[in-house]
Amino acid sequence: MPPLPPVLQPVLLDGRLPALVAGVAFLLFGARVYGLLVVAPGIVGGLALGAAVGQLVGGPLAVSVTMVLAALAGAVICQLFEKVALAVGGVGLGTWLAWAAWPLVVHAQAPWWGLLGGACLGGLAFPRVYHYCLKPLTALLGAWTVAWAVRQEHSAWAVAGLAILGTAVQVWLGGKGGKKPSKKER
Repeated sequence: MPPLPPVLQPVLLDGRLPALVAGVAFLLFGARVYGLLVVAPGIVGGLALGAAVGQLVGGPLAVSVTMVLAALAGAVICQLFEKVALAVGGVGLGTWLAWAAWPLVVHAQAPWWGLLGGACLGGLAFPRVYHYCLKPLTALLGAWTVAWAVRQEHSAWAVAGLAILGTAVQVWLGGKGGKKPSKKER
């Protein structure tokens, strides 16, 4: 058997192979699998909870019905938490941007009302802009994960190159990220 390339040796010997596989999946298909990743914990948790409750209630039919109902409820809860998390992330991002940009424009520290305005603007705008940024964000996450798996996470060129390549592949493949969300999704 020929020896492994030096960059792959730590991946296979250190247990970073799952990170490499997940990173490649995010790099190339991140926008397509994002929705599944949001609801997956709720579905799995709902199935486990439904199985436990169904066994307490009765027979196999009760187990099946409670598993399906709990999985659907878990998926809905995860969708709601995603929307809340996006709004909270937008508040944090807006506050940070106001704090960082205010001194560049006004040459003084940002007042509390400037930070509050940035927080409100970020909380309202970020959830709407986020869907347009999904392909580059998932490509960047995948690029960093791949770089970490091959112990090159400090190489800005490797991360940036992989992120650009991943974004280009996702745009070429199409996918849900980047499309304007419908009124229901907003």
